[in-house]
Amino acid sequence: MSHASGRRWQIIGCALVMAAGLLVFSRDIGYRVQLVGLALFFIAALLRPRLALAFVIGSAPFYLIPAQLGGLRQGLTFVAVHEAALLTTLAATVVRATVGPKHSTRLDSRVRNASALQRGWQARGSALALRWYLPHILLLIAATATLLLATPEGIGAARREWLRLIILPVLWYGLLRVGGLPALRSAAAGLVVGAGLVAGIGVLQAIGLDLVPLIGVRQGFGTGTVETGGLLRIASVYGHPNNLGLLLERALPFALAAVLLWRGAPRAAASILALLVVGGIGVSLSRGAWLASAAAVLALAWGWLAVQRTRPQIGRLLVIGGVLVAALGPVLLLRGAAGGSADARVLLWRETLAYIGQQPLGLGMDQFYYHHNPEFGRSAIDAALIGTSEQFAAHPHNLLLDTWANVGPLGLVAFGWLTWRILRWSVVRLRTGPNLLILGAFAACVAALAHGLVDRWYFVPDLALVFWLLVAIAEGSELDYA
Repeated sequence: MSHASGRRWQIIGCALVMAAGLLVFSRDIGYRVQLVGLALFFIAALLRPRLALAFVIGSAPFYLIPAQLGGLRQGLTFVAVHEAALLTTLAATVVRATVGPKHSTRLDSRVRNASALQRGWQARGSALALRWYLPHILLLIAATATLLLATPEGIGAARREWLRLIILPVLWYGLLRVGGLPALRSAAAGLVVGAGLVAGIGVLQAIGLDLVPLIGVRQGFGTGTVETGGLLRIASVYGHPNNLGLLLERALPFALAAVLLWRGAPRAAASILALLVVGGIGVSLSRGAWLASAAAVLALAWGWLAVQRTRPQIGRLLVIGGVLVAALGPVLLLRGAAGGSADARVLLWRETLAYIGQQPLGLGMDQFYYHHNPEFGRSAIDAALIGTSEQFAAHPHNLLLDTWANVGPLGLVAFGWLTWRILRWSVVRLRTGPNLLILGAFAACVAALAHGLVDRWYFVPDLALVFWLLVAIAEGSELDYA
């Protein structure tokens, strides 16, 4: 057996063990057996820590279906599978780095001969490192400081979301940066496969086959479907169809970039996943996801045509655009472009501006609900929203207002800085030639911003991991040589 063949079989074996380990951990079969499953994942992650990152982001869409461990303490302990996978991967990476065998790795000549700018940065040392990570540090400080702003009823939620949406995603980002290009590729693949899986579950729901009860018990609100104006909208594993669309629109650009750049069987696999993702966006009937997907395809086309202007490539882009319009265009025809939740969003925006006027430093992580719901006595809710589902809204449906409310103006600056970094550095790198990760990250960021104008954009676990993946891709100098 050749070295390449042996390596391929090792990767396949580790992937199967990781999948089996997380499956055992996620089942309610006794905490001892579940922890054995997590131990299997740890062993495989020791061998292939970068591969494990694919399972972290691939399992993130299932955050509402946590593993239930009974017997650790009184009652049940709920642990999101992706969080357990992330912490286990972190432990495996640390163990591998500290006690594993030290291999002398010959650097690729292209990386060794880095640009003059990169060598200059390295020479400047710690001063540059501080400047490089200033927005990251700024965000950590801002998010931590807002814990002081939490309401008495919401302090537990604030601490939980600070951990889930800031600390763990930053650790995820650190693993991506340490892992380099292989880690980024693995994570992008995990995102697309995970998105294809939840999209497939959604498509099956649309034809009357619901697999979610076989996976586990969904926490919080939602039953997998929502009826809007006589139309049945599909949520898959989420509590609301919009959440399904928010993830899929970010995964779609990576799948489409693979269709453009790959050949043979890999292209066929990417095409199948892309069609599943488009189908998932379609059955969600999310107008925001459709428009965001259209924006992502336009961004992808712009980035592609900036470096590839041959007739076959242009034709391929036209086919992709045609399929997207044909598959998702009916969403706007069925639901219209305005009305419905659009009016409620305007009322929520006005209300949030009132809260920010009262508390310019923000409300705190996950504190919007404790101000908005009149049951807590501090609400400025419009009377038209009382008695509707919007009375229980947990966010203001706008990226600027949501960010300010959660992490204050300092956090808004940090997020804006990081988002600008994604867009600016992606555009710079696209000038050197087509790159799957850069194309996907650029278009996914455009989609997130487009949909974020009227909905969530960061403050849920799966979207937080995707955001930091985009940051890691934009910052990865090794992509210049991929």
